Amino acid sequence: MADLDATKKAALIRQRKHPHRQFARDEWVPLLGESWAIVQRQPRIDNRVFPISPEKITDEFTAAVRTLGIPDLRLHDLRHGASSRL
Repeated sequence: MADLDATKKAALIRQRKHPHRQFARDEWVPLLGESWAIVQRQPRIDNRVFPISPEKITDEFTAAVRTLGIPDLRLHDLRHGASSRL
């Protein structure tokens, strides 16, 4: 995969947003701890590290929220919660 560097154990994050920069840009990010091992265990069925569609993630999240009985929680809400904690 062109977006992984085995020598540096890093991943290229495309259009990474940064709070102190006006524009997003591609940036190499080191994969620390067990991150590199997790990436290496992923099936190589296409160019994505985690070969799952955004729609599938949304569907699974929605199903989990329903199963847990959590009212009014959307996947996008997690982004805001994480940003607030950072």
